[in-house]
Amino acid sequence: MANHLGNKLNRIIRDIAYTKGELLSQKSVADKAKEQLTLSANEFRSSRAAIRAAEIRLADLQKALTEEMDVSIDDIRAIRRWPKLPTTSYGKVIKELVKLLQAAGEPLTTGAITTYLVAKFEMPVGTNAERVETSSSIRKRLRKLVKKGVVVRYPEETVRDGHSVAYWQWVGPADTSGIPLE
Repeated sequence: MANHLGNKLNRIIRDIAYTKGELLSQKSVADKAKEQLTLSANEFRSSRAAIRAAEIRLADLQKALTEEMDVSIDDIRAIRRWPKLPTTSYGKVIKELVKLLQAAGEPLTTGAITTYLVAKFEMPVGTNAERVETSSSIRKRLRKLVKKGVVVRYPEETVRDGHSVAYWQWVGPADTSGIPLE
């Protein structure tokens, strides 16, 4: 095919076309970022309102506490509210965890265990905070089983380099009826 415009003009036209494409792409990225910024701003406002309401409630509770007893509010540790799963009754998650570890017969990674339990009980993992909280909840249950001596963690709990994958293996008896799991 013949080049009627010449190389220099063709390069300029091609560069214009690519630049226009980049402009459209960046406008799309900017629009999405603006939407996320709006959502984040709304989430921030509602979070700040909840913080203010909690601080007011805490001040009222501090007054009620000082009327009853001389205890500093700083001496009371915080408990993060994490709702129970509506689909599970008390102890069902840890019982399923025990069944999974017993059936595996070999060490399982924390990720594999978490993935299984999340799917089984429809645990919340929609946001990063939910994923962190769900994963933390499962790891707490695993550590509780380690303390009871029925599960072993590889590598040991003291290895916290951020790179080692944790493996968990059932070493307890096959019959767990005599072991208080919760």
